Amino acid sequence: MERPTSELDHFPRLLRVYQILADSKEGVTAKTLSKNLEVNVRTVYRDIKELEQAGVPIWEEQSRYRISNKHFLPPLNLTVPEAIQVFLSLRLLLQYARRNSVDVASLFLKLKKIVPVPLQDEIAKTSRWMQDLPSNPRLNRNISLLAQSWVSRLRAKILYKSLDAETATSRMIEPYFIEPAASGRSCYVIAYCLLKKEIRTFKVERIQSVHITEEKYEIPKEFDANRYLSPSLGIMVTSDELTKIKLRFKQKIARIIEESVWHPSQKLVNNEDGSLTMTMEINESPELVKWVLGWGDSVEVVSPDWLRDDIKNQTARMAAVYSKTKHF
Repeated sequence: MERPTSELDHFPRLLRVYQILADSKEGVTAKTLSKNLEVNVRTVYRDIKELEQAGVPIWEEQSRYRISNKHFLPPLNLTVPEAIQVFLSLRLLLQYARRNSVDVASLFLKLKKIVPVPLQDEIAKTSRWMQDLPSNPRLNRNISLLAQSWVSRLRAKILYKSLDAETATSRMIEPYFIEPAASGRSCYVIAYCLLKKEIRTFKVERIQSVHITEEKYEIPKEFDANRYLSPSLGIMVTSDELTKIKLRFKQKIARIIEESVWHPSQKLVNNEDGSLTMTMEINESPELVKWVLGWGDSVEVVSPDWLRDDIKNQTARMAAVYSKTKHF
């Protein structure tokens, strides 16, 4: 008899199906999976389908299931510091995305097998924490397909609904880079859009579907994602034009500002009154405005005037909201 299951059972079981299929060279029958997992065969079929929807290439041959060998890379020998860097990078990604992922969970399991016991315990705790996070199979699948399109240099046809659009539009894109961004708590695809005939940035959550075509493409040799993104404070590159920004931070947060590199172009000057002056040369973008607003009254825009006026107008509108009667 199939044991009772709950929502919390689902993700760990899905990961076990993935690991069993990954470890099997000859394939595993649904009946064997059913017995090992203590669930009925229908549940096994549902789990296999969900893994496929997440982008895992599962093959069926003579009623045996296995994962395509092309899905795996050659073994990688890591030092303990390198493994810790991978773990911390995954932690950072999870802190922003707040979603569970079969790929991340699988990587945690692989790391756990090779690291010292103290780190094994921390990986296990993070894995358990991730199991309770919401899942988005469509998002996971789209990221996987976009990654495949990118590394194989095959054009992808996407259905994309931009922020201000009422309906989604079909786009043929050539992915140049996939970049995570803290500002949007998401991943973005930097790609050449054949519809707009220019490089565009697509937020993955707004992509409704991805289909990899057989059409090859080449990324221009002169394209460098690091250089392309360098004018921006986040992910949105509005133009090649740079603006010199000058900000003055109050003494109470001057040390916080000094402790981090916010942009490669930043220059910091300590003032006699304990305040801190920062200058940067960056793009004009909504991300810049949001970043400045995030420091509240601890920062003042010295220049340019357009940014100073924008912040002044936005704070005035915020004050107007809070001067009204609270809505319940």
